[in-house]
Formats: sequence, C-alpha cells, structure tokens
Amino acid sequence: MKKILLSLFAMIVACGAFAATKTDVLNQSVTGVTGTSYTNFSDKEATSKAVYAGQCAGGNSSIQLRSNNNNSGVITTQSGGKVRKVTVTWQESTAAGRVLNIYGSNTAYTAATDLYNDNTAGTLLGTIVNGTSTELEIEGDYEYVGFRSASGAMYLSEVKIEWEVEGSNKKPVVVEFAGKTSYTVFVGESFPFPQAYVKDGEETLYNLAVSYTVDNEDLATIEEGTGETPVVKILAPGQFTIKATFAGNDTYEDASATCSFIAYQKFASIAEILEVEPANQLAALTLNNAVITDIYVTGSGSRNGIYIQDESSEETIEIFCYNVPESWEVGGLVSGTVYGNWKDYKGTKEICPNNWDGLEYTPVFFIHFERVVNQGYAPDVVEYDDDAVLEALGVESYEGVQYYAINQSDGEWVQYNGIATALGNTDGWLNSEGDVTMWGNGSYVCLKYPEDGEMALCTMPGNEPALDSEFSAQWALVAGDKTVILDVTIVFVEAPEVELALSETVYATKAVVYTTEDGNYLEKTATLSDESIAAICEELGIQSISDATIYAYNPTTKEVITVYAAFDGWRDANGDFHEWSGTLDVPFCVKDGDGATYYCYNIKHSEAASYKAYWILANETTMKGVLVEIPVEFTLSTGISSVKTANAKSAIFNAAGQQLSAPQKGLNIIDGKKVYVK
Repeated sequence: MKKILLSLFAMIVACGAFAATKTDVLNQSVTGVTGTSYTNFSDKEATSKAVYAGQCAGGNSSIQLRSNNNNSGVITTQSGGKVRKVTVTWQESTAAGRVLNIYGSNTAYTAATDLYNDNTAGTLLGTIVNGTSTELEIEGDYEYVGFRSASGAMYLSEVKIEWEVEGSNKKPVVVEFAGKTSYTVFVGESFPFPQAYVKDGEETLYNLAVSYTVDNEDLATIEEGTGETPVVKILAPGQFTIKATFAGNDTYEDASATCSFIAYQKFASIAEILEVEPANQLAALTLNNAVITDIYVTGSGSRNGIYIQDESSEETIEIFCYNVPESWEVGGLVSGTVYGNWKDYKGTKEICPNNWDGLEYTPVFFIHFERVVNQGYAPDVVEYDDDAVLEALGVESYEGVQYYAINQSDGEWVQYNGIATALGNTDGWLNSEGDVTMWGNGSYVCLKYPEDGEMALCTMPGNEPALDSEFSAQWALVAGDKTVILDVTIVFVEAPEVELALSETVYATKAVVYTTEDGNYLEKTATLSDESIAAICEELGIQSISDATIYAYNPTTKEVITVYAAFDGWRDANGDFHEWSGTLDVPFCVKDGDGATYYCYNIKHSEAASYKAYWILANETTMKGVLVEIPVEFTLSTGISSVKTANAKSAIFNAAGQQLSAPQKGLNIIDGKKVYVK
C-alpha cells in the first residue's frame, strides 16, 4: 500500500511539471559583426542558456556567411538544452538555391572550423535551401548545434533556434522588452531604452522585478532612469547587449531577454572624422553635398567605392561598399549619414557601410560656356542635355518643376518663384559672387532659369566682367523627391578676329534725321534699293539678303567687328562702332534691321551735322563681304523726319510723316516747310 501511494505521488509530481521550450533569435546585432570583413565573435547569448560563437561578416545588415576558406559559420559552445528546430529568414540579396547546412552534436563546438571537419562537425541534420525551405525540424536529441554555408555567399537576416529545456514544477515565463530589441545609439548620449516585463502567456506580471546588465561596460553603463524607463550611457563606439533578467521565484522559472545596441561615434564633416585615427571603429559620418571626386572600379569592372570631398577639407576619403549605384558619377553630390567602420586600408582612409541606403545622390550636369566680353544685354543661349535632365528628374516635362538659384557664397537655395517677391524681378540676376540679386547696381550676370535645354545668358552694361574672368552659377531643379543641379562655368573671352575679303563696291543709302533743339531723337529708316540688294546677293553668292551675316565696321581702324546687341549700332563722330555711354561721344545710332533696312537715331545732338556709318554684309562660308555706307544728315526741324533722295526735286509729306507724290488737302510738309492746302 505504501509503494502504491509513493507511485501515485510521483505521478502527480511528474504531471505537475511544466514542459518548456526557449527560442534564441540570432541576427547581425547579436553577432556584433558589421561591414563586409569576416570577423570572429564569441560568448554571445540570447534567451536560452546557449552561448554562441563563430565567424561571419555583416554585409546587408545580416549574418553573412561563405563556404570558402573553411572558417565561416555559427556554433554553440554551451548548450541551451536539446535543439528541436532551426528557422531561417533569408535576406533578399541571397541567390536562390544557396544551401545552409545544419549540424548537431553532443560535444561542445570550439570554433566554426569544426563544421568543416568530419571528425568534429557532428551529424548533418539536414539543409535549408533559399527559395525552397526556411526551417528544419530536428529529430533526435542533440545538445549543440552549428550551421554554415555549403554553397557560396549568403545573407541571413535572422536565425531562430528552438531549444527544449528540462521541465520543472515551476511555471515557465518569458521576459519581453516593451519596444524594439535593437537600437542605433551614439557615443556621449544617455539613451532611455524600453522597460522589460515578465509575461505569463498574454498576462504581464508587473509585480515581478527585472534587473539589467550590460555585456561590455567599456562601451556602456546602466544609469538610473526616470520612473520605469531605464537609461544607458554610451561611452564608446561598438556593439553591446543589455540583458534583462528575471531571477525566478517559488512559482516561476527564471527568464531573460536581450536588447542589442550598435553605438557609433558621430562626425559632422570629413574634416572632423579625419581628426580621429581610423582604427576600425564604428562611425556615423553626416555628409552635406559632398562631391564625388572619383569612383573605385576594379579590374573586372566592379564599382566598389567612391572618393568624396566636402567644403570642410581638401583631403578625400573613400566610402567603400560594393555595388556603387550605376547612376552615381564623378561630380555628383552625396548627402545623408553613412554608418560603418572607420579604418585605414593600405593608406586609404575609408568608412565601410553595409549598403548605400542612408545616402542620397544628386546628379550635377557641368556646363562650360565661353562668352565674349562687353556684350551687355546681348543674349547668348547656354545649352544643356534636356533629355538627360528630365530623365534624372523622372519627369517628361518641366510642368510642376521647381527652380532654385543657388548662392555660391553660402550655398543658400533661393526659390525662383519667390525671388520676385523678395528681391524684385531679378529674373536670374546674380552678383559678382554668384548670389541672387536685383537687377541694376551690383548685378553682374543674368542666367535665366533653365527650360527645354536652354538658358539665356546676358551681362550688365557698365558692370561687365573683365577679360579671362570666370564666373560660376548654379540652378537646382526639383521634381518630387528628385533633384538635379546645373553647374555653369562662364569664361569671358575676346571676340574672335574676323578676316573678310571685302568687295571694292560700296553700297550706299542715305538717311536724313531731323532733330529738335532740345536734342530729342527721332527715328528714320534708310533702306537699300532693290537693285542694290540684288547686286549684293549676287556678289556674295547668297539667295536672300537675310542669309548674310552682319558685321560692324570702324572706318578709322578698318576693323571688322562681330555685332552684339549691347552696342546697338552706336557711333562716334568718326563713325566708329561703340557701346552707348549716354554722352555726346556717341552722338547717333545706326541700328541694323535686317541687312537691307537700317534705323537711324539722334541722341542729345541739337545741331545740324553730317556723319557716316558703315556695316558689312558677308557670306560666312566664303568669308567674302561688301561694305554698306550710310550717310546720315541731322537737320534741325519742328519734329518731322524725312528721307531725301539725291535726285528728288522736293519731298512732300503729310502730317503723319507719310511721303506723298503731290500735295493733298490739309497740312503738307514740302521740303521741310508747312504748307496748308484748301
């Protein structure tokens, strides 16, 4: 009877024991390995009592494994119980068909190399194949587990290992953090991390205390938090974990959970990071329009890194990370924060992130343009690759595109749509430093906003840039989240010399411009005769007078001058070509119309006088030219202007200035005199 009672008691005790499983979640944060260099790790814990070690890299923010070199893999050096299941989350960069071998043993592993030796690898429990499977149920009792790649490079976002642990009369519980379980932090900050709680199923046992420990106190220490929020002080860059532990009591088993941290040293510029000797430490470098000065391309054509420079330093550093985006080019701008290891590789200082995700690229189109000095308002057209710009912006037209003029002195972006409100209608005017300014005093260059592959360019008369000077201007075009910068360099050069073979024939047309005593100017048109136009076309070998290229001519120096609108045909007393200055040095203007017609003006000239002005019509292909002479006679008048022909006996005009063949009723002007006909 006593034996029966003892047996029943044993059964009751056995039935009262709780079966337990614990699942460890392994990821890049747990291994503590970042970057693409393969690195050993050890003494890593998760939820169970298992301790993990091995060798891997951290590419693509994953556990990166390889099959060559016979040393990459993850093993357990301390058991977590009996392994029952392995589940893998494949990172998308892993090629389909890659095979992960899972091994089991009842002898502790010592290093990942054990998995490549038949005597130490233990039993091959099975495989997990990317694209085919994600988990493996374990049959048999194995206290230690290991896994490695069997077919090249692979990236594991997460590996879950489920352990069966011995049951007890205490009820199993779990510890959970009330937030994320991985964080990015920075040296020097006090970081409040989430409170951890003990949970029995869905019930949170708020009355059970949890303690916190850091696995590396050289990197961080626990501080007293506010209320229930614990705080960790970040001391140095590196990776560490905080373990939240419930010690257990008479009712509940002990339990723990971990929260992983990656601590970076912050740097605000290239100059700042260069002050720190690179020693493979974790760094977070913030870039603001750093310029790509070169791209590291291997002999096989792989784009493995970029060299960058910013305004803070003339020295360049490298961002070394495989697969530089194809759209990134030398001269482009990089902004954002790059997280990686700061190290020196054979004399090259480089930061090595896992990927390019934290950076934004702005393409820059470089445009070089040469403009002849002293053109003033005469417009040039600066062309750019319209199709390439629209493609970079991801749009088909400029509708909805926003324009910004970029100040060269401080980098400020001035939105074009707001320029008129802030500064008056600047229309693209910039000062000598390349900053947005108002038209007028201080204006230097006008580079109008870009559209359809063109930008109009002119300069301010009286404030012209000097010969051989160089000027920079930038426009930024923004469409949605994409930006393109047009970087224009303008070099001011001399006008090209023109050498023409001039015909001995001089074609002439005369203009008489009436002026008043106060010097106000009146316009009069002088036009070549049809016979002269036909003769010029025949002599130059052109179909129409409009096909001729027009040059100005200085009779004093015999100089042939390329015509720009800034000069506008102004002449001095000798008939030489000039830029208008508002003085009597340029007393009249003979402006070209279309090669056949010329517009004659007086300016501040109140006395009768006679001048001559010359233009050249040329065939640019044959470089043959003819001279057009325009005698201009200024005659004091009441304000009516006329043209006298050499063979005309009298000139008759109505009050509107229209020439008549005979007097008509009303007011007539005959040879400059007013005659009224009834």
